[in-house]
Amino acid sequence: MNKAGRSIIFLSMAWLLAMGCGSPDDTEDGSAAGAGAGGSTAPSTPSSGGSGSVGGAGPGSMGSGAGLTCSEAYTDMRGDCDLLAQDCPTGFWCNVVGESSACVASTGSLKGIGAECFQGQCAAGLRCLEKFCSPYCCPASNEPCGEGTCDVHVTFGTKYAMMCSFNPGCTLFEGNCPEGQYCHIGDADAGLAVCDLPASSFVAEGEVCKYRNDCGESQLCNKNGSDKNGENGVCRHLCKPSAWEKLDPGKGGCAADRKCNPANAGSFMDLGICEPVSI
Repeated sequence: MNKAGRSIIFLSMAWLLAMGCGSPDDTEDGSAAGAGAGGSTAPSTPSSGGSGSVGGAGPGSMGSGAGLTCSEAYTDMRGDCDLLAQDCPTGFWCNVVGESSACVASTGSLKGIGAECFQGQCAAGLRCLEKFCSPYCCPASNEPCGEGTCDVHVTFGTKYAMMCSFNPGCTLFEGNCPEGQYCHIGDADAGLAVCDLPASSFVAEGEVCKYRNDCGESQLCNKNGSDKNGENGVCRHLCKPSAWEKLDPGKGGCAADRKCNPANAGSFMDLGICEPVSI
């Protein structure tokens, strides 16, 4: 599924969504990784996915983004090598070590871009991100994501780097994500919703959130009225203004003490947010 429309990380809308949702499920160098603009994910479990590659870099390729440059910032990481260009000597690839980039020895693993994975299965130049082998990438060109999208802002301590996501698409209110995943808005401008694994910081509706996958099915981390730094929001159900009173929460309706207020939702039609009823 082509998801090129997800290259936007922060949306300029009246209501703000916490975009992206990824941190490497299995960080192969032991670095502390969470998703800044996106969100942290719960630890991954082994996947039984195939070993094929999607959209480029075949199995065993050295540095999926070899030689690439980017016209906009994709990382603030500094070190001995370039994460996008993958300019390390033969037998090594450029990876994050702590908060800097460094050439590390290739493990000889074989899974290519977009292949389902768990720790240690991805080819040189790739990390296992949300159960898919993902390279570092350029949001301006979407390279080298292939059929994935360069829309995951992954933090490593105080630094960040952009990586590709391969989240499956979904339809809000229909509950059609794989078991254990929830449907959230991925890119409102493109009218795109995607399935996310729940974050390790998962909370209930009405509780404080930071990332979209802190929240449950067909919810968003609503940052209207958030704290003064704009870092945190509140999980709220999305809803259908035209029919919300006849529907259940999570299916387009709201809880008894909530009201569906229409929202400026980009390309999504008939979409609102369940807000507390004023007393």
